[in-house]
Amino acid sequence: MVVKDEIYKYLKSFDSKPFIFDSFLQKQKALMRAFGICLLIVFIISIFTAVIRIFGHIEFQPNDIPLVYFWVINILVIPLFEEITFRLPLIYNRGSLSLSVLVISYLIISYFIGVSPIDAKGMVFRFCFSVILAITLFIVLGRKYFAVKLPLLWENNGKLIFFLLLFSFTLRHLDNYVLTSTVLLFSPILLLPQFISGVFFSFVRVRFGFVYSIFFHMMINLIALSPQIILYYANT
Repeated sequence: MVVKDEIYKYLKSFDSKPFIFDSFLQKQKALMRAFGICLLIVFIISIFTAVIRIFGHIEFQPNDIPLVYFWVINILVIPLFEEITFRLPLIYNRGSLSLSVLVISYLIISYFIGVSPIDAKGMVFRFCFSVILAITLFIVLGRKYFAVKLPLLWENNGKLIFFLLLFSFTLRHLDNYVLTSTVLLFSPILLLPQFISGVFFSFVRVRFGFVYSIFFHMMINLIALSPQIILYYANT
């Protein structure tokens, strides 16, 4: 299996058919090849984004989170929630869609009331509201009309769903920066690493499985964020 050819095929068809591997080892080798390609592309692009940040005096959002928690959040927690939000709905399933809505509604409520998703203030309310919304959606989607129409909608609009989720995932990372006119001007380049990563995460989610996309995302974050984390805290 040539990974780059398979990625190209996926971006032409946007179908949701998983790969059938002859063995577990074959699956791991294919996954590692995809990981290597993604890492190389993101690394090269990140050099250009670093140059833009330096010469454009672009700053990351300040934070006072202890290093250990910062690592846990960005390498373990965020990939899990982002994959549930932006990759799980790539394949229609009412349980998956309801779970995605649970996470999305929780995040929206958190930002709307001006608190961090991990802030304890009002967390019980936010969580309970999101759970009730997700359960309601799950029940509604179980009705015959939606059970028939929505799988067809996903099947016939794979490209639209792919790009809707991909651009949402990419734009979410604008809040990594202190927003200025310079950031907005160069945002297509600054967010290109997230865009490319999102393409690979989507490919892995559909072709390999959702659990694999989570681990893939975690590994990319681990390698991509480690130098940034070290430099950030070395200068504080």
